[in-house]
Amino acid sequence: MSRSFRTSFLIALILGAFGSFAQQGKVEIIGADELDKRIAQKVESYDSTELDGYRIQLFFGADMNNAQKVKDKFRSLYPDMFYQVYMPYSQPYWRVRVGNFYSQLEAQPMLRKLEEDFESVFLVKDKIERPPLK
Repeated sequence: MSRSFRTSFLIALILGAFGSFAQQGKVEIIGADELDKRIAQKVESYDSTELDGYRIQLFFGADMNNAQKVKDKFRSLYPDMFYQVYMPYSQPYWRVRVGNFYSQLEAQPMLRKLEEDFESVFLVKDKIERPPLK
């Protein structure tokens, strides 16, 4: 046997040995209805509060009634942002925060508007809600 034949034979033998250890896989074919169902399940389990962003803080204090007044004032002045008002409580303080902004630049026009209507307004980093899926 020639040397090149033996080398080729050994390579083929080694590759054949490795091939026998390869995993056997299954292929699952999903129909359109099943695919739609699985996509719907993923959308339902989508966590909408895990995005870093910014909100504008309108109030910080221990008095819940004052926090509620600020919240109500904002909702009356900006009814189109009715659902973007948040009033988190971290003992002993209430906060009133508004908006879901991806960047500081995006929040600036709203921040300038709110400075005219509220006393102490500033931008804070916060977890924001993702826009609704369409």
